Amino acid sequence: MRTYWITAICLATGLALVGCSSDKPSQDELVPGCLKALRADPEASATHRPDACKGLTEDNYKLVLMNSILRDEGAIDENGDVDPEWLLDQ
Repeated sequence: MRTYWITAICLATGLALVGCSSDKPSQDELVPGCLKALRADPEASATHRPDACKGLTEDNYKLVLMNSILRDEGAIDENGDVDPEWLLDQ
């Protein structure tokens, strides 16, 4: 009986590990390609997603889109820091 439970637990753990692995890229891996696509696509918006951004969740896509817009406007520098003077000038 003890061997049965040990085997069942090992099998369940193995199945859980296989189920957790995925060939899909993570959200973090999708962001750089999405940013490039947003810069290259003038039609990109909250309702028109470039193909490179399709794998992002809705919330993550909106964050990447806002980041791209703020960078284009000059509110965020190359290091990702907010320019307080830009904000005060607006």
